[in-house]
Amino acid sequence: MAIPKTKPQERKEEFFTRQMSCELTDEERAKKGAQLGRAVEELAIAKSSAKQDAAVHKSAIVAQQKEVERLARILRDGAEDRPVRCQKIIDFRQAQVTVTRVDTGDVLEERGLHDYERQTELPEADGKPASPFGDDPVGEDDAA
Repeated sequence: MAIPKTKPQERKEEFFTRQMSCELTDEERAKKGAQLGRAVEELAIAKSSAKQDAAVHKSAIVAQQKEVERLARILRDGAEDRPVRCQKIIDFRQAQVTVTRVDTGDVLEERGLHDYERQTELPEADGKPASPFGDDPVGEDDAA
């Protein structure tokens, strides 16, 4: 039985998430400012408590100092890294990959295909991509 010829795959699209810098809205700036205020307040409390028992509170001070520095950096830069939904389009005809942000449509990356990306999925006789696990439950073929 001959396997029917199928048209080669021309394009493949994938969605994924990438950690990226995102501009803060005015509302987000206000929230981060409030968080910074609370973090500074908690730092002052931790420092005050540390005078009573320095060894116990040292780690709390270090952790709170890092939080203050993190929030201050976000406010200074006006942006922070967040997971951002992205789309990768693989154009097999042009041997090109394009990665875009889904939220803004900005093109993040355009490049040629890597060798491992050039391999397309092999179709079954019905033209659908083959399942790597097969359709038969485990052991069903062995029963005969």
